[in-house]
Amino acid sequence: MVACRDLSSDENDNSVAGGKELRKIGGALLCTGLVTLIVWGLYKWFQELFPSLHIIIRIAIVFVFLGLVILVVSLIRERIKNAKEESARFKEVEK
Repeated sequence: MVACRDLSSDENDNSVAGGKELRKIGGALLCTGLVTLIVWGLYKWFQELFPSLHIIIRIAIVFVFLGLVILVVSLIRERIKNAKEESARFKEVEK
């Protein structure tokens, strides 16, 4: 009975690791699809909003906007990570 428990725990460890990899792949595909849709949407929006602007200018504006969005998202993620680390560090103090 003990050997079966040990074997099943090993299988669970492997399936969890595989699940993490699948989540990373799924997240990467989701982000790629979202970025593609956002870039295409912004391009079409700028095409209708500013039809007289050269295509290079419209693309540059889209890239500036996407750069700002990526910076804001990275700052939010960093802040959330730091908040979790601080709460874990001060958890001992609260007890």
